[in-house]
Amino acid sequence: MNESGEIREIPLSIFQLTEQKTIFSATEPEVEIICKILSKGEISLADSKWALGVVTGNNKKHLKTKPGLGLEPIYTGKEIQPFCIDKPRYFVHYDRTVFQQTAPDEYYRTTPKIVYRFISNHLVFAAERNGALVLNSANILIPNVPELSFEALLALLNSKVYSFIYRVLFGQIKVLRSNLSQLKLPSINPQQDDELKSLVLAAEANSTEEIKEEINRAIFKLYGLDDEEIAVIRKRLEA
Repeated sequence: MNESGEIREIPLSIFQLTEQKTIFSATEPEVEIICKILSKGEISLADSKWALGVVTGNNKKHLKTKPGLGLEPIYTGKEIQPFCIDKPRYFVHYDRTVFQQTAPDEYYRTTPKIVYRFISNHLVFAAERNGALVLNSANILIPNVPELSFEALLALLNSKVYSFIYRVLFGQIKVLRSNLSQLKLPSINPQQDDELKSLVLAAEANSTEEIKEEINRAIFKLYGLDDEEIAVIRKRLEA
């Protein structure tokens, strides 16, 4: 039932998509767009590796605001921007034996890897290519999606399309591994992959609003979304 009291049918395929079998609030155009997007979904992140950021147990003690001998950068969710990472605000002496919780070292040191904000109204993913640490306001994704280049996957995850899907299907600002693993990704041709890869590398070098919008346009085109459908997506994300 929608806000005006009308009963709306939700396709069983959408209802069954989430493990929680959640009933969500969606308009009829939103449901149609979700069905259109999911019809192109052939692959997922289910076989990828995931890790939580470092939980120090005492940030005041362990985090330093200036670099120093034996210290290395550790990034928080606030520094993670679409495609790239801002300069670090904190530095830490990495000794896993004194921290409350850490992932295996190889997860932090893997390059390249994807890091993303744990709390966010929009999906925000960045490339991390230096084997850096992240704090627990950020998480790590080491993708295993042979059908997509690292950069094409980053383009999809950062797109308005996937923020829209996540908002409609899961309706929460916590970006959970269990939810991300359920997202369906499209199989794209080499030309489309090369286009997204080129755009993402440009965004890593200089993440302007223009280049991010160009990436969104490429993904709207990939899904065959028209102007009305794009307006529905933008409206939901601006709410």
